[in-house]
Amino acid sequence: MTEALVVIERHTLLRWRRAVMAAFGLGGITVAAWGPRLPAVKVELGIGTATIGLLLAGMTVGAVAGLAVSTPVLHRLGGRVGVTASLLVVAVAMAVMGVAIALRSVPLVSVAFLFVGLGIGTLDVLINVEGSSIERASGRTLMPLMHGAWSIGAAVGSGIGAACAALGITPSVQFIGEAVIVGAVAVAMAPAI
Repeated sequence: MTEALVVIERHTLLRWRRAVMAAFGLGGITVAAWGPRLPAVKVELGIGTATIGLLLAGMTVGAVAGLAVSTPVLHRLGGRVGVTASLLVVAVAMAVMGVAIALRSVPLVSVAFLFVGLGIGTLDVLINVEGSSIERASGRTLMPLMHGAWSIGAAVGSGIGAACAALGITPSVQFIGEAVIVGAVAVAMAPAI
């Protein structure tokens, strides 16, 4: 009977670890996939490099705000709901970004960048808290592996952006498609956190 409980606990811990590593990977993808598309975004919106810089600054402001709200989010919603909600904020903001670019609305794009940053900043703290909890539960050092998942996600995200650019897929279509995938993966992995 005790062996069965240990197997179930290990299985649950493994599912939890995989889900949190997936969240790390999604975080990396979402911060890197739009980078290669900035030249196309600049052209579609008819803006200059300075405006792109301001949009990126807005994302940074959002990320700092996300860091600030992450503790209340964690205490109010818990890890599972907090991580999922953070990813859904990013997904919705990416979809809004795609629509805003299609509409050529710089103000709406700036709001989307702000909320992508907010979601990423919040997610960053929450997945690190989850990763630390997984380390304690497993008695092993796993954070380097989890941060590696973020880096792999960033490489994949850059590749997605470059591939979409090479295939002539517009940034709007790419961002909306990514939003759907990020949202679906976030909801699917939530029960394991």
